[in-house]
Amino acid sequence: GTTTIDAGILNISGAGQLNSGAYAAAIVDNGTFAYSSSAEQVLSGVISGSGALTQSGAGALVLDNATNTFSGNITVGGYLLATNNVAFNFGKSPTQGPLGNPATTNRTITVNSGGTLVFGMGNVFGDGGSTNAPAVSLIINQGGTVQTAAPIPAFPGNGGGDANVFGDIILNGGTFSTGNGYANSPNYQAA
Repeated sequence: GTTTIDAGILNISGAGQLNSGAYAAAIVDNGTFAYSSSAEQVLSGVISGSGALTQSGAGALVLDNATNTFSGNITVGGYLLATNNVAFNFGKSPTQGPLGNPATTNRTITVNSGGTLVFGMGNVFGDGGSTNAPAVSLIINQGGTVQTAAPIPAFPGNGGGDANVFGDIILNGGTFSTGNGYANSPNYQAA
């Protein structure tokens, strides 16, 4: 059934997993969903709510639902893969995607040292013709890495394609790379 976090933190640690690593039920996150496990976890059910998501474990956390609507901040210190076999597009679906609602004002996705955020598909928040810039800011700190349109052998994903529309990208010594190209960020800042 649905996992609900009304407040506080749900921490999956050690070698823990939800449903042996393949969890298809919904998650309502109004607190913090923290994944620090050494085991791989795929979340294919819808994640909603206003809560945060953190990934700090050695095991990959895969967000594999294009209709997630959660609006809390994301912090990555381990490996987080956002992918889905159905392309997601900010211009067409401005309030949902594997990383939740990109239209939430003052929302941040922060990738810290040792963290890797991978988009397994191109056109992450929109295509080149989109006129809607996401409100979410992407912050990549020293030792953090963001890869877009990256082919992932172990998981489904198209690879190829380009990054196209993002909101603010702030590089604090981190690395941002894309499989084919990049355009249309309203603000690009290297700090």
